[in-house]
Amino acid sequence: MENFNDLKKIIEKVKINYQLNKTETWTNGSQTYFKELQKEIQETLIEYKANKQVHLEDELGDILWDYLNLLENLKQEGKIESIEKIFQRANKKYTQRIDGFIAGDSWTNIKNKQKKELLLEQNNLDKL
Repeated sequence: MENFNDLKKIIEKVKINYQLNKTETWTNGSQTYFKELQKEIQETLIEYKANKQVHLEDELGDILWDYLNLLENLKQEGKIESIEKIFQRANKKYTQRIDGFIAGDSWTNIKNKQKKELLLEQNNLDKL
């Protein structure tokens, strides 16, 4: 992928989907997408084992769709700040891990430092 225009377009569709689903009775917010992700992972594993590239790519797209819908619903429910915040956290987390590992630190040590930082951040948030 040369750029992330496709991802941006999908995120916009997710936001539209959230609005459309507000009038539907089949959805139960984030709980719906937690369940759907589990189903899609199983379907993806089937296509992986069958060695069907096109079907595997399609199912992986479904995982992405359900994951992004989960994030949007969690945002709307006040459980997370934003989809972008998740991307920022993931980038920070894995940049620290990869850079630290390259610099000679152990993966476990880096993870333990990160866990302490998260605990401190959560404690500060809980105080608000």
